[in-house]
Amino acid sequence: MIETMSKPKRILFLLAIFLTNIAACGELIITPITYNIYEAFPGQTMACNFIISAPMLIMIVVSLIVPKIINILGKKNTLLLGTILFTASGILTVAINSIPFIICMRIINAIGQAIVNVDAMTLIADAYPDDQKRGTITGYYSAFMGLLSAVLSAISGSLAAISWTNAFFTYWAGVPMIILVFLCIPYMNDTKEEVQNTETKSHESYGRKFIIYCITLALFFICYCIPVYFGSVYIQENALGNEAFSGLVSSVCSIAGMLAGLGFGFIYSKSKKYTGFISYLLLAIVLLLLYIKASAALLMICMFVAGFVMNLVYSFGFSYALTLVPESKTSGAIAILQAVSGCGQFAATYVVTFLMGILNTDLVKPILIIPAVVAIIIALVEFVCRKSERTN
Repeated sequence: MIETMSKPKRILFLLAIFLTNIAACGELIITPITYNIYEAFPGQTMACNFIISAPMLIMIVVSLIVPKIINILGKKNTLLLGTILFTASGILTVAINSIPFIICMRIINAIGQAIVNVDAMTLIADAYPDDQKRGTITGYYSAFMGLLSAVLSAISGSLAAISWTNAFFTYWAGVPMIILVFLCIPYMNDTKEEVQNTETKSHESYGRKFIIYCITLALFFICYCIPVYFGSVYIQENALGNEAFSGLVSSVCSIAGMLAGLGFGFIYSKSKKYTGFISYLLLAIVLLLLYIKASAALLMICMFVAGFVMNLVYSFGFSYALTLVPESKTSGAIAILQAVSGCGQFAATYVVTFLMGILNTDLVKPILIIPAVVAIIIALVEFVCRKSERTN
């Protein structure tokens, strides 16, 4: 389909797809005002917890049913539905100063995010069936995500400085996203015949290798999120710097992710199916170094590598990993990959609490040896799985 488009239409198509990252970065709009939400509704801690954390769980569940919605509505209509739900609910979140209303809008917002995230990647897979070209586009997509993350966070924080409810005005950025999706996304493989062909092949299995990959991916995200989520804690407990240094480390991680996205096409062309193995191994080295020695300079280097590796794994998952499943299972595989990565990110904080209890410590540094060992194990599993493909 993409080959039949003129160059201007192809550019607009990719711009529309890349702009759907506004939904992927939606939760970052809330991050600067987390404290304000608890302050605005004192005595309602559980409700505030739901507002902050529940959307991640909702997105995980909804992601798994998006392929069914696509089969009913088609890819373009489903994407439009998701962008509209995300934008409208985000803008209206604080239209009424009521916890039940805010919770309702946050649920709808999470549903919209899940639909957009899965459908956008499905459109990329549909437009670029070749895994090398798809990997390059996915890398650019993830790099654009990093750029939008920084921009949306900055806008949200600036608006929140005036009034915390103003942060939700950032969701107006979704309006041009809706317009571009409506005008620039064609109807791709949405005929009844295509849907029927997909349904007749629904009995096909995802395959053992894809299932194993999903397990290693979930473990990777848990291991990755431990130093990322608890980086500021690691900095404070080892007296490496203040809040400004924590922000600098976070920025370095984001910049590294953008660079990885931009360079993924080249990296993937060289390392191919071993990209995942190399990435897992690099993360293991990062965790081991952070466990062995606490140093400001070393932390900066390690978090740069971690951010770089995360985007390599993200792009690899939506390029090579999709070749492990039958074509009829592509949408389902994308949904599963989104859900699996979400599960890993959601579980990370609880894993840290569990490990601290086992090791009888309230420090982050001593527990890093465990995710380091896990990262080594999943790297070996990934290597064996990819190596075995030569003889299968």
